[in-house]
Amino acid sequence: MMMWKQQAFLGLIVNIIILVSLSVWEVQCATLKSGEITGSETWVVGNSPYVIDDNLIITTQATVTIAAGVQVLLHPSVDIIVEGTLLVSGTFANRVLFSNYSTLPWGSIVFESSSVPSTFTPGVGIGGYQFSETGCYIHYCDIENGGYISPSSSSFGMVIVLAEAAPSFQHCSFSTSWDIQATAAQY
Repeated sequence: MMMWKQQAFLGLIVNIIILVSLSVWEVQCATLKSGEITGSETWVVGNSPYVIDDNLIITTQATVTIAAGVQVLLHPSVDIIVEGTLLVSGTFANRVLFSNYSTLPWGSIVFESSSVPSTFTPGVGIGGYQFSETGCYIHYCDIENGGYISPSSSSFGMVIVLAEAAPSFQHCSFSTSWDIQATAAQY
């Protein structure tokens, strides 16, 4: 009888060690981000998911490019504040995902008035006209579970906030967000 209890206890210990190891492995595979980004960064699938555990500020001189297929997971009530340039370059086949890290919703993507506005420049390409785009844009992106409402938040529960800013959004979906509208100040 004692042998059975020892084997059961040993099995329990082994299971706990495996679970802890898997949790540590999961954290080690994520790229943690928070604070200020002051230069240029490119976020790629090989370092995905990017876990933002506190507010992230893309400063006026910074550019963050998020490549196709990247997942960005945000902790509850955490915002991405864009003072510089945010380029989200998903594709039809490899969309970018912004979602919550836990069961609680994250905050907002806030485009400040200092963020670089999106502009289109016509050009001639193979087979006809093509346009190049500069400034902030979010293309082929799924934005879900954001818009956390907190008393200290200036975003009032909105997942996208435009503070006299003009980013471009193309082929984006919004789902299970607290409030999927955007607000923009008048020019």
